[in-house]
Order: sequence, then structure tokens, then C-alpha cells
Amino acid sequence: MFVVMTFIVPVRLFPLLMERGISPTLVPETGIRGIIEDLAYLLFIVVLSSLMIFFLARFRRLSLLSLLFSFFSIFLSFMAPYSILSLIVGEGLLSILVSMTMPMLWLIAFRLEHPKVALLISSILVMLTGSLSGLVFTLLMPLYVVILFLIVLSLYDYISVRSGPLKRLMELIPLSRDKGSISSLKGTPLFFVTAYIGIMNIGIGDIMSYTMLSCISLFLIGIHGAILSFLLLLSGLFITYLIMTRMKLKYAPGLPLPLLMGLLALAIFKAL
Repeated sequence: MFVVMTFIVPVRLFPLLMERGISPTLVPETGIRGIIEDLAYLLFIVVLSSLMIFFLARFRRLSLLSLLFSFFSIFLSFMAPYSILSLIVGEGLLSILVSMTMPMLWLIAFRLEHPKVALLISSILVMLTGSLSGLVFTLLMPLYVVILFLIVLSLYDYISVRSGPLKRLMELIPLSRDKGSISSLKGTPLFFVTAYIGIMNIGIGDIMSYTMLSCISLFLIGIHGAILSFLLLLSGLFITYLIMTRMKLKYAPGLPLPLLMGLLALAIFKAL
């Protein structure tokens, strides 16, 4: 399953960054006030982005949404690997050239006429981009801010999919739960921000969140605790799929169950 990348990427890269003295902080220097300010800033960005998606979807500006999503994904697919490579091997031509690989693959996937091959390439790129971006984000923000952000984001994801901007967007895009129709994502805004993982599609925001949880677990409770946390996350994702199947849903929020179950393992290990 492609979703394993959200665990493999932190496990492989996090130790390399730690060896170079690069690690996240637990709390901001300003303490509780800093946590509140950082969390408010992150939520402001999420709400602003959601409003933009909502209004573009409401007025059926899918071509503009596709343009924005494609720019977002291609930009992240360069900046995320470049940021990590710069920390590991240093800034320079090598880091730039290697980081240009993913944007070039995006252009190839977009131009491919075979929809299923294009979807396979785009799914791998979304997974890699989301995983690397989640790692970078975890390094930039204090860990306790990230934990609180993931909890709040899980609640927001549920509301957004049930009655918010994401529900509005998904209603405009014809989706089917039948595997034979996965190629229908080609030519829609979701093509640039969604990865097909064999049983369902998950968004790049979900992938970033899963990776952030893996990074937090590795840093706070070590590899064994991180493995348990990831297994519980996968269990939450599978339960979400079972709920979709039983209730015959075309889409469902991908954060609440996986993240909360993964955070449960984190809480248990920290309490021991």
C-alpha cells in the first residue's frame, strides 16, 4: 500500500536529520502563548484555503481549482525534497536537480493519454509529496502545536466532509467506489491532490497529517511506539473504509479515526 510511505519516509530521513542536529522543538519559546498563536495561525490558513475551495466549487470554477491544485502540488513536489536535501547534503545544484525530478514527472503524468497509468504516477507523486511535506512541516513547528493541530484538524475534516467545502467539492466531481472507475479522476481537480491506495482515494492533506503523526511518534516514543501508532492509524483507515462500504458512501473524512487511533498509541506510550 502506498500509504506505508507516510511511515517509511520519516523512518528513513528523520534519523539522518537528527544526526545533523536538526530536530523539532517541543514547545515555542513563548510557552502557552506561542502555542495558541501558532495554532491560530495554522487554523487561519486552513479556514482561508477552505473558503477559497468552497466559493470556487460553489460557482463551479473547476478549471480554476485544477489550476490552483496543480500549482500547489507541483510547487510542494519541488520545495519539500529541496528543503530536506538542503539540510542533508547542503544547498546547491545537486539538490535543485534532484528536486526537479518530481515536478517533471507531474508534467509527464498530466500529458499521458492512458488514464490509469497517469493515475498511478500521480498517486505515487502525491504520496511522496505529502510525506516529504509532512516531514518538513513537523520540523518547522513545535511538536505540541502539531499534536493540537492534528486533533483540531481531525474535527474540522469531519465537519468539512459532512457539510463544508470538501462536501461541496466532492458533489461536483462524479466518483464511484467501483475500482474500474478510478481513472475518472483524470481531468478533475482531485487528480493533483489525491492518491489511490488500492481500496480508496486519500487526499494530500491526509497524507501530510499521517506523516506528521509518524514523525511525532518517532521523536517522542521511539521506533517501537511509532510502529504501534502507525498500525493503529492503518486500522483507523481500514475502519473508515468499512464504514464507507457498509453505508455505501462515495467519500468520508480520512483524518478522524486514523489520527485519533494513532494518537491513542502515542498517549499510552507516553503514560508508561
